[in-house]
Amino acid sequence: PGPGPATFASGSAAAPGSVLGRRYQVLSLLGSGGMGAVYKVRDLELDEIIALKRLHADVAPDATQRERLKDEIRLARRITHGNVLRTFDYVEIDGQPCISMEFVRGMTLRYLLAASGRVPPSAGLRIARQLAAGLAAAHAVGVLHRDIKPENIILETSGNAKLMDFGIARPVQRQGGDHTEVGSFIGTPRYAAPEQMAGDAVGPRADLYALGVVMCEMFGGRLPHEGANTMDLYVAKMREQPVLPSALGVALPAGLEAILERCLAIDPEQRLASAEALQRALAGVRA
Repeated sequence: PGPGPATFASGSAAAPGSVLGRRYQVLSLLGSGGMGAVYKVRDLELDEIIALKRLHADVAPDATQRERLKDEIRLARRITHGNVLRTFDYVEIDGQPCISMEFVRGMTLRYLLAASGRVPPSAGLRIARQLAAGLAAAHAVGVLHRDIKPENIILETSGNAKLMDFGIARPVQRQGGDHTEVGSFIGTPRYAAPEQMAGDAVGPRADLYALGVVMCEMFGGRLPHEGANTMDLYVAKMREQPVLPSALGVALPAGLEAILERCLAIDPEQRLASAEALQRALAGVRA
């Protein structure tokens, strides 16, 4: 259909060909999740293809939260690295917050795992190194991700991996010295560090824990901890040893499983010191 005005009234999806905010022509719906829907659009002002994420109406923030969201997007825009999906801008369309982002062709890591079960060690090691590099770049400019999971990792057709969706990112260190608000939990329980699930203050090592969970799933085909609900999962992470790929009969390159163990340590102080340290450790593993 030809271009025409469109709205987000009643939470309805925008049809291909329609124009949002007099600027973004919808080409297709890329996906929809708990937080919002992502569209492939053409920016008519700049004549570029980008991705536009609209937050669902039932999770759209109030005025105070919108200002915080803008602050977070300002932070995310500072990350310029080949293994991080670029965040461009914050816009409001029909009163609903939207985030414009880089568009890349590829598939999510979740899609790959659903199709193959697990990733061969050589390919998984390459992906892990790229994710560690992207995470190090984010931490270097003061940004935590806090929701690393296969759904938030996209694999380009070239084989390049990118961390995406820094929409709930927080500064690594806010004024006053704390990391995130104590008592709040934002993230995905299956991948979140124990201290994050407990609502404690979290730092960069919480992202390392989540990346360790992702690596276990990539190499072993299952999560290191299971639970029927969030509380069971939290207890398992606090009390049980993680199920590593070797316990599943998967042979990994020498030294890789020791890295996974360090990432999944219950005590953040026992984990690798930084994403850069994880980069160096992974660089020393030979597939």
